Amino acid sequence: MTQIKNRPLVTLISKRCRDLNVKRTDIVKRMGYSNITKGLRRLEEFDRDRYDNFSRMKLRLAPALEVSIEELDDAFQKTRRAIIAEDEAEYRKNFQPHLIWETAYKVPTPIFIAAISGAYEKMRRVFKKGSDPRGYIDQAKKMLPDAFVPGFGGIVGFYINYGPDKSIHYNRDGEPIEYLPKAKRRSKAIMKW
Repeated sequence: MTQIKNRPLVTLISKRCRDLNVKRTDIVKRMGYSNITKGLRRLEEFDRDRYDNFSRMKLRLAPALEVSIEELDDAFQKTRRAIIAEDEAEYRKNFQPHLIWETAYKVPTPIFIAAISGAYEKMRRVFKKGSDPRGYIDQAKKMLPDAFVPGFGGIVGFYINYGPDKSIHYNRDGEPIEYLPKAKRRSKAIMKW
């Protein structure tokens, strides 16, 4: 079971329910849902850090909670910043030097092929523990897939993340293209803003 975190948006919803002396089912009714179960599921997504429907829901949620859109947006932005900060802290805590493949396509085509083939996992490779950073380019070239990453196309280069605040972008031959002040991160498809 997913642990509910004390997020500003969830806290605002709970506080307004207490202030108005109503339950979540009442809020869902105020939002105009005829299918109460569906409305409750939408609200419960916020408890699980899922905000895909926030922009569609906020126009009905604000009047149901008797708050302004601005107040709701403010709570959402604070929630977003908290999640990003937690993600960054977790990334730094567990950081291991690794590479990210740069492919012909940034967004996989077709996306379902990338999903069923495990392409997202193939985009990142961790270097051998304790290995010398001067050997990372050679390791990267040895790990280079011959063909392509399903859905993403051919590999045109790679990023080596030496630390959370140091990354170098290389072409396919291992020649540096660009020095980055932050590690190159794979995008997360689990959360839409």
